[in-house]
Amino acid sequence: AERAAAEQTAEQTQDKLRRIREREFDARAALQAENDRLTRALDEQGLEMQRIRNLVVQLREQVRQGREAAEEGLADPGQINRAILLEVEALRATRAAEVAEMDGILAELAPLVAAAEAAHAEGTADA
Repeated sequence: AERAAAEQTAEQTQDKLRRIREREFDARAALQAENDRLTRALDEQGLEMQRIRNLVVQLREQVRQGREAAEEGLADPGQINRAILLEVEALRATRAAEVAEMDGILAELAPLVAAAEAAHAEGTADA
């Protein structure tokens, strides 16, 4: 009778371990899929940020050329002002893109952290 009870306990323990491993595997697969999705999103955002940075470089060059022309008496002061305003707007766009990127990252990480904590709590509770 004791042997049967021990075998039953061992079988139940193995069954619990199997369920825990299955849940862990499923949770890891879901986290990996989400990680892949976030990586793609970050790559896209990185490309957009690079485009904005290139715009800022071009605008700064335009401002530099305008200043040089002004020093030689060949430039229109209104043109320089417009170029400076464009540069300021590009910097604002860059800053807004960076803030949006960080907000997106934080929003995406929150459910992942919660899911990982829940999976860990389940695994600890089942053990």
